[in-house]
Amino acid sequence: MNIILFESYFGGSHKLWAEQLKKYSRHNIHILGLKARNWKWRMEASTFAFLDQINQIDIQPDLLLTTSMTDLPFLKALLPKSWKHIQWVYYMHENQFSYPKSTLDQDIPKDRDFHYGMIQFKSLMAADAIVFNSKYNRDSFFKELLSLMKRMPDHRPLEEVASLKDRSKILSLGIEVKVELNESKRSSEPVLVWNHRWEYDKNPQLFFKTLYQLSDKEIKFKLIVLGQRASKYPAIFDEAMVKLEKHIIHWGFVEDRNEYEKLMSQGHLLPVTSNQDFFGISIMEAILQGLRPILPNRLVYPEHLDPGIYPELYYEEDSDFEGAILNGMEEVLEGETNQEILNDCEKYRWGNQIKIYDDYFESLLS
Repeated sequence: MNIILFESYFGGSHKLWAEQLKKYSRHNIHILGLKARNWKWRMEASTFAFLDQINQIDIQPDLLLTTSMTDLPFLKALLPKSWKHIQWVYYMHENQFSYPKSTLDQDIPKDRDFHYGMIQFKSLMAADAIVFNSKYNRDSFFKELLSLMKRMPDHRPLEEVASLKDRSKILSLGIEVKVELNESKRSSEPVLVWNHRWEYDKNPQLFFKTLYQLSDKEIKFKLIVLGQRASKYPAIFDEAMVKLEKHIIHWGFVEDRNEYEKLMSQGHLLPVTSNQDFFGISIMEAILQGLRPILPNRLVYPEHLDPGIYPELYYEEDSDFEGAILNGMEEVLEGETNQEILNDCEKYRWGNQIKIYDDYFESLLS
């Protein structure tokens, strides 16, 4: 089967998912991707660039796949006539209704920040098949969408919204981790890891200010800070690099995937403070590297690891975060293993996920 994947924001987890889907799938997947920048313009106008790319390829697709940064109705309207009959799959990496708003976003005071969520809603309406990467992503999208519908003066498409949810499917992200687990990394000084994007929605303020407190109390720990950063990122990263200098093993983005995994394999704990995660690929990568997560009891995390089974992995309030790290450190020093956690997360490896994807794609044509 020939599948063309349109990715308007070809970077970060979007790029990783697309390239690994192509790598592991038994189908022939051809990626049309645009650089990961200017996300609002990508949602509004990626169609123009995609049309140029379509004209440069000689592939007759059996299925068309795009993700949640694309205005699908606009793209469909301008497709070549020979493609008009081909089915579309719309994959929701994230949803703009539930994404925390940046204080730098000028659309918020103008009360128009729901516009990008509406692009996604209309794209779902135009899709033949709808896929979300997690139940949390799906449920939060439709909850906020129904709330928005109440603002409409009339002609509310409530039945259509319910139908979209009913026919949607969950296909989790696949995870590729190649470096072998290093059980010999256990030491008397726990290594904490940050491997998320350097952005406001990951709540770096809580993360680093808590580490300041641990450092002031002369609690021993080491620190590895990874993750991509944008041209504008929270100032606390530069501040923390100075204040936590004596703890730092590594600081900054690593382009080479093998080097990234080698650094990750040195870690013991992954303290998470995020206010947004629709799947949490960086967290799942860390878990499959043997790190013990420390998670807020919200967002998608309880979907991955049941708090009823693993209450020790969760904290409820920001004020509980420091205590959760200290408890995690104690467990590391006592030699607690993460084998049960690893076993529960093995299902997310691409080797287990890809057949689900491929069978689903084939089912759409049967």
